[in-house]
Amino acid sequence: MQIVRKVTFSENNAQLLAKIVLICVLIGIATTMFVQPVAAENTYRIVDGGTSFDHATALTDPAKILTEAGVKLGAADSYAVTQSDSGMNELRVLRMQMITVNVDGFRRYAATYGQTVGELLTSLGVTLGKDDRTSCPLSAQTADGMVIDVTRVTHKTYTEDAVIPRPTTRYAVTGEVAEPVYLKEGRDGLSRRTVQINYENGVEVSRSTLIAETVIEPEGAVMVGGEADGANGTARVLSCLGTAYSCDGRAGITASGTTVHIGTIAVDPKVIPLGSSMYIRSDDGAYDYGFCTAEDTGGLIKGNRVDLYMNTTADCYQFGARRCTVYVLN
Repeated sequence: MQIVRKVTFSENNAQLLAKIVLICVLIGIATTMFVQPVAAENTYRIVDGGTSFDHATALTDPAKILTEAGVKLGAADSYAVTQSDSGMNELRVLRMQMITVNVDGFRRYAATYGQTVGELLTSLGVTLGKDDRTSCPLSAQTADGMVIDVTRVTHKTYTEDAVIPRPTTRYAVTGEVAEPVYLKEGRDGLSRRTVQINYENGVEVSRSTLIAETVIEPEGAVMVGGEADGANGTARVLSCLGTAYSCDGRAGITASGTTVHIGTIAVDPKVIPLGSSMYIRSDDGAYDYGFCTAEDTGGLIKGNRVDLYMNTTADCYQFGARRCTVYVLN
């Protein structure tokens, strides 16, 4: 009987030990299930376009963080993780943008995840001239659906000449319509200007004068005759005997009180009043005395006679006495 009790005791002890081991195992499993190590949380600043907010999470996968924060990504969207100046993690959502660029007669489409307009044009190989314009500032950020128009501005210059018509002073002949005679031919002038043509995308939009100058000044003409309408004055045409006189370098004083000079004419005041403007040319065509003024008189100068002042006595002898046509201009 003693032996039997010993065996029974040993079996009971073994069963008890097995139960204790089982309980320990179950406790260990329960501890593993209910006591997990707590992961450290990080705060991310999530930036999605013009929206930003902070999100605290224990996750480390950016895609999962965005999903946890309720930010949905499109099929072509992406993201980037950076660190701000303050040391905060920044999770930036990169939304794909479709941009239209109209340049050089073509419409181009570009996909970007956010650039400045200038950076986008550079990436497309679009070079701007100094006068070219864009519909958006180069510093502006791109946005989905943005349309950028590039206007090419070019210039061309050319030079053109134009005639400046000679001004004509015309005297109608008193009491008759005489054939026009030019006492002074004058000449046309010449103007020159440099013009700039401005083009936008090859189409002319404006013109401007860069330089305007007179290359040749016009010289006025003087004409006697023709219709009275529109004339600047009247003229008498006289046929006179022309002679010449000189003071041989002395300062002679005229009847009008002026000093004699080329252009001083002695007249009969009863025929040609003192102070009258005249034009005298010899009928033989040898002398064209030109414009002159009735300033002097003389004892022998009577009727239709004019005495022309010359610089020297030799000139007077050479002129002698000639029939002249005298135009008295009023």
